[in-house]
Amino acid sequence: GFGVWTWLALLWSSNPAATVLEGLRVLFYVSVLAALIAVLRRAYVPLLLAATLTAIVLASGYGLITRLFPERLGVFDPVAAYRLEEPLTYWNALGVFAAMGALLALGFAARSQSVVARALPAASLPILFSTLYFTYSRGGWIAGAVGLAVVVAVDPRRLQLLVNAFV
Repeated sequence: GFGVWTWLALLWSSNPAATVLEGLRVLFYVSVLAALIAVLRRAYVPLLLAATLTAIVLASGYGLITRLFPERLGVFDPVAAYRLEEPLTYWNALGVFAAMGALLALGFAARSQSVVARALPAASLPILFSTLYFTYSRGGWIAGAVGLAVVVAVDPRRLQLLVNAFV
């Protein structure tokens, strides 16, 4: 739906060339997702999700470090002011990214079999929530809340998940 909306934006866009580039980017994302669904075996899905969580934590951690050590890694953008936006260069994108990572980390912390596989994602939550906080992204918080509501509504063991989320 988002891809179709992006291509429909050609009808009212003031910069059709940029709109086509955005449409091609969305088409690429959908193509990669379709390829993963077609090629990836069910046994490798947890590995893919763990790699995704690792990438989100690394990107969020880098953004947080730019905030904590601005004299070494900081980038000042007069438009963003004090909002955390690196490395995605847009605070709402980083906020939603961190919220997605927090939901993934919660899923691993609640459903993994070994203690280490539960502890590592749980330990990444302070990084992800700090990043989300410093983006000052209301959209990120809303996306995280909606995602949590959907997970709670769909999960058959929702009480156990809510206890893990609370802890």
